[in-house]
Amino acid sequence: MPKFGELIATDVWEAAARTLTDISIEELFDLPELTTRYPRTSINTSGTPNTFGAWGQISADVGTGKRLLGCMIGMASAVANVTVEIEFGVGASGSEVAITRCCLPHYTSTYSIAGWFPLYRAITDGARLSARAKDTASATVAVGVVVMVD
Repeated sequence: MPKFGELIATDVWEAAARTLTDISIEELFDLPELTTRYPRTSINTSGTPNTFGAWGQISADVGTGKRLLGCMIGMASAVANVTVEIEFGVGASGSEVAITRCCLPHYTSTYSIAGWFPLYRAITDGARLSARAKDTASATVAVGVVVMVD
């Protein structure tokens, strides 16, 4: 019969002997493999400060058991000193319901990729995923949105 602690030491030794090729980063973090097939769209703000533009479809059907893990936002218009808010929603065209938002401050007059925004939201099975944007400028601002759904 093993003494107290012997079983634990055996388990630790077995785990330590495992090579890194036996495990993938996806297993560690439960994230999908990075590919170039992520859903994306380009949306425009309304042209009126602090007013959302129209919804733009990202995916007609996200599938079953999916999560919105995050998004990458890029400014496609050269507008300086503007803050852009992106809202994500699910539902049929014309009846979208917001599920989360993220905000992008933009302070240059050149195009830019803003970076990655983690969101971690469950998505209804088979839902249509869309996004819309509003900004603090008086001009229409084009925004590119790429999402990671798993």
